[in-house]
Amino acid sequence: MENSTRSLVTADREWKALKLYTELEAMRYNNAFSFNFEADESLHLTTLLLPPMLIQPLIENAILHGLIVNPKPGAHLEVQLKKHEQGICITVEDNGNGLEHQPVTRTKTGVKEKSMGLASIKERIAMINAQTDNYLASFKIMPRAEGEGTFATIHLPNFDNAVA
Repeated sequence: MENSTRSLVTADREWKALKLYTELEAMRYNNAFSFNFEADESLHLTTLLLPPMLIQPLIENAILHGLIVNPKPGAHLEVQLKKHEQGICITVEDNGNGLEHQPVTRTKTGVKEKSMGLASIKERIAMINAQTDNYLASFKIMPRAEGEGTFATIHLPNFDNAVA
């Protein structure tokens, strides 16, 4: 929650928060899925800056709408942070239900009409693009190329502590 009060946080701090969130969700669902986090070794996570809570909704959607809806053996979540030619690329991939098999989401108050997390990501990407001239941030979510599941990517410019 502390990270969410800032416009940018160090990547190492956000990465740790994402891992912790995923570990807690795995425990909550009795380890119904495995997960892996991989960060490009050439990235300096202590100086690289990321918008907080931009990746978390993708992880949450992968878990809640992909992996635990119809639990199956081998359910897996993969999160990667890689250097990209003009910045960084974050991918969140799962082998769950996939986008075309999404059931209606129920909440305590009834039916959830639309995903607030994906709309929030799109809005924040648009805000990043409005503030930078050199590189356009992007967000894409699609079915996985190989079988079931979902593949999401976020491309961001390289925010660095030295610049911020």
